[in-house]
Amino acid sequence: MVGVASPMLRFGPMVRYGRSIPYRFLAGLTLGLILASVALAYVAWVIGTSLATFLPLHARLLLLAVLWLLLGVADILNRTPHARRQVPQSFIRKLPPGELLGITWGFDLGLLFTTQKVVSLLWAALAAVVLVAPASGWVVLGAAAIVEALMIAGASALGWHVLHNLGSKASRAWIRRVRGISGLALMALATIPLLQGTHL
Repeated sequence: MVGVASPMLRFGPMVRYGRSIPYRFLAGLTLGLILASVALAYVAWVIGTSLATFLPLHARLLLLAVLWLLLGVADILNRTPHARRQVPQSFIRKLPPGELLGITWGFDLGLLFTTQKVVSLLWAALAAVVLVAPASGWVVLGAAAIVEALMIAGASALGWHVLHNLGSKASRAWIRRVRGISGLALMALATIPLLQGTHL
């Protein structure tokens, strides 16, 4: 997303984009992310409330602990689960550069299961929503969408130099370190539902 919005912000007014286009793109991106989070929250609510009818809370807490532990191990082993796919670059050529492109891209990105992930923290949050608090999905996933939109907007405003190290050895080493920290955090957090589940 930064690779699309940053050139618009920096060079758009001077080249082919109007002054408002990059901001309309980012607004559309934010809206697309929020719409996708609403769709996911609804699915999480349906699955979570269904599970709650036949799985007691202590069983769901123990399942959450196991999932967090597995996600932590996956991060430490540099095997964060995700689709090996990015939002299609072809959208740039097929859609106008304003809000429609942003909404389309944001919705695709916001579905979570459709693109690559650096760490498993979002999966952990989604698992907690489904297994323990289905009604909180709107808040949890909505907040994640807004934070992601703010991060994309901030990185886009910083310009192209944010992208220079992508794919480099330093970038891959940084991702490994971040995944290691995430993995350790998830394994530590797994003790909370584990203790709660065994004491119910």
